[in-house]
Amino acid sequence: MQHAIEVHRCLVTGDVAGVMSLWSLTHPHLAALPPAEALIALHMARVEAKFMPPALRHYSTAFLRERGYRRIGGQWVQGVIKEGGVIEAAGIASRSADPRVSTRVMRAMGDAYLDALAAGIDEPPLQRERMLKARARQRFRLRID
Repeated sequence: MQHAIEVHRCLVTGDVAGVMSLWSLTHPHLAALPPAEALIALHMARVEAKFMPPALRHYSTAFLRERGYRRIGGQWVQGVIKEGGVIEAAGIASRSADPRVSTRVMRAMGDAYLDALAAGIDEPPLQRERMLKARARQRFRLRID
């Protein structure tokens, strides 16, 4: 907390040497970043800082994008982003004249999905298979099939 003002000054002014000296002062047991990586880290910190002038935040965002850095799911990723991948999913649906039957079937399928997740099964085809078995079991119990 005692270095917060100095860190903020370094972020606002873009003082890479100041950030590197603060890093060596506060973390002497860790290796120092090379200046090029420290500059990238400074811009990442600018983008994520809570109180940063919008112009500086926008400049740092553009700087990082030019160099291929993107923030995806809270993580900074460098490189080309794959476009248009295929995503598999398992869904729950039931149609019946009696809404109580539909509710019971959907509940059984949802329980099967949660059981599959608890068992560590995260592939949608295997989850779907378990859900369809639960659906068939529930429909048999209700004497629908």
